[in-house]
Amino acid sequence: MLRRKALHALLTWDWYADYARSGQWFNSVLFATMTAYLVNMLTQSTSPGVWTALLWVVISFVTLQSASRTFYLSPANWNYINQLVTPMEIMVGKSIASALSSLLFVTVAFLFFGLWIGWPSDGHVLAIYLSVAIGTIGLSTTLCFTAAIASKTQAKGGLLAILSLPLLLPTLMIAGRATKLATLGVETHELTGPWLAEVGMAGIPLALSGLLFPYLWKA
Repeated sequence: MLRRKALHALLTWDWYADYARSGQWFNSVLFATMTAYLVNMLTQSTSPGVWTALLWVVISFVTLQSASRTFYLSPANWNYINQLVTPMEIMVGKSIASALSSLLFVTVAFLFFGLWIGWPSDGHVLAIYLSVAIGTIGLSTTLCFTAAIASKTQAKGGLLAILSLPLLLPTLMIAGRATKLATLGVETHELTGPWLAEVGMAGIPLALSGLLFPYLWKA
């Protein structure tokens, strides 16, 4: 059973470590800002497909940065956390923290894209953002799951990339399709299917975490 106080403590810990005491979050903001600004300088206009592709390049970088930091703690810190919370609470808390962090940076990137590149002329901004937000959560939960597994090995970075690639591709394909349809201005009922598929792709890593993570973490 998940305890609210335990999850709150983990979220507070992550916020303090990631924002109050670390400047690594600035890399994500800088990357999103520079990408939007350079595209604005080098191109007069972008098609909905190019706009979508550029945005998802930024989102992939942001979520990868957030997930890679999630389980990057010293052995002493992990020993302390393991005494306070259960493995499942660690996974759920870290997943929520990573998703919230990714959504924050993606929202900033989304606003910069609209400010400097402009919104797709035929698209609905709210539908585009909803497609992006759900897809971001899917990427974040997948990367958080693989980062948790990789953190228990010596080759953290290499294993994270190897595990994440086959799991991320379906999520990116579905999220990219949903975003492109939204930029083309299709009706909301036509986006329901891609949105539900995005939700499903976000739920698969969480389900796998619930089944496997307590045993993997103890091992």
